[in-house]
Amino acid sequence: MCTSVFLKSPSCSGQRSTKPQRELSPEEQQELRRKINSRERKRMQDLNIAMDALREVMPHQPGAPPGRRLSKISTLVLARNYILLLGSSLQEIWILDILLQNDFLFTFSLSHNSPVTPQFMLFLIYASYIYITSFCNEPVSFWALIQEFERFLEIKTEVLHG
Repeated sequence: MCTSVFLKSPSCSGQRSTKPQRELSPEEQQELRRKINSRERKRMQDLNIAMDALREVMPHQPGAPPGRRLSKISTLVLARNYILLLGSSLQEIWILDILLQNDFLFTFSLSHNSPVTPQFMLFLIYASYIYITSFCNEPVSFWALIQEFERFLEIKTEVLHG
């Protein structure tokens, strides 16, 4: 923040001025300081209003004392994590929706003479995906997991039918 006593100081504008600068009178300095403080106060009020609005839409953090307001940094971290969780949930729902719309698992179970229902297979694949991704630092492809599951069923079929 620029707090120079000069009206157009090179350090404030980032440019060098060729005009000679006049020094501000004490009254002008005081007025300038009041305006700067007023702008900063307004900026902080706007920030606090925005943070309060964000706190209102965030889920309550378990274990947090009731009525106690989260700090700004805690609110932002919680909001970030909540957004990531929602994004992950949407991705999982999208994958399941695609599989169900295309009757993938029904066709898959028929082609492998599997006695399990498509719903149970969906549960197995989905549970495996969630389990594997919980331990990985890298993204795991849901489709790669399905291919691995197909290979497993092919091996199972070969073993059972000789």
